Amino acid sequence: MRSSVIRRAAVLSSAVVLSLGVAACGGSDSISVPDGKGGSVAVDQSDDGVTLDTEGGSVTSSTKLPKDFPTDKVPLIDGDVVSSVSTTQTGGGGFNVVVSSSKSSTDALDEAVSLLTDAGYEKSGAFAESTSTIAGLKSADYSVLVQIVDIGKGTTVSYTVAPNGS
Repeated sequence: MRSSVIRRAAVLSSAVVLSLGVAACGGSDSISVPDGKGGSVAVDQSDDGVTLDTEGGSVTSSTKLPKDFPTDKVPLIDGDVVSSVSTTQTGGGGFNVVVSSSKSSTDALDEAVSLLTDAGYEKSGAFAESTSTIAGLKSADYSVLVQIVDIGKGTTVSYTVAPNGS
């Protein structure tokens, strides 16, 4: 079990390092690396970010909002997207988007929760700590976990979004 986890971590690390190398060298936009189980993982770089494709699904990481992010159903606070991850797999998938805001953590939380409740979400819970607050919200279509982190000169607002039923 432990060797399987180590093998997967090594494959993922290798894939990321290789994709960065491909980007730096201006070579092919796609490479394939062994997955440690006799198969391979495809690593693609495009304007959408870096994508890892496996038999079970794919993961795309970027500094842009994913093209398939449901902006019409999951409104985000105003700010710059600093990180995003989009996952697809058989039977599910989801997103994590981090937005940088100049607002205080209290104002950022109020705006994020207000935007979602105005869009039909119900707040299902919240947890606060000295520099971080987490709120859970749910609609008919999505469950959203919003985490606000005070970074001193503003906040980061992290949205973890999963379709209901996945």
